Formats: sequence, structure tokens, C-alpha cells
Amino acid sequence: MTKNILKTFVLLFFLAITLLWRSQVYPAQSGDGPIIHFDQKNHIFPTVFEGEKLSHTFTVFNQGTANLNIKRVTPS
Repeated sequence: MTKNILKTFVLLFFLAITLLWRSQVYPAQSGDGPIIHFDQKNHIFPTVFEGEKLSHTFTVFNQGTANLNIKRVTPS
């Protein structure tokens, strides 16, 4: 019984360490640089027939004080 409790404790300990190690804290951005803001972050298209063309416009704002340079956009 004691071995099972010890094994469970060790497993939970390593799990907690792994989760804490993998989590990263990012400091809040100050207004000194570019701050990107989207009105909408994703869009789900309706079902379409093959060959139909779809488009959607995302509006991007720079809420910071420096220029915001978007170098690459990729679909998910």
C-alpha cells in the first residue's frame, strides 16, 4: 500500500513539474511597440460545392505606437 502511495506521489510530482516547465509566462505588451488586434480571429465557412470560390476579410489593427509589419499569413 505504501509503495502505491509513493508511486502515485512521484507520478503526480513529475506531472506537475512537467506542466509548470512547459507553461510559459509572457509579459504584457507595453505601448512601446506594435500591438496586433483582430476584430475576428477565425471564420468558419459554410458547406459549399466543389469549385465555388470563397473569401473572407479579416480586419487587423495596430494598437501600439510602432509600425506593425505583417510578413507572412498562412491558412490553418
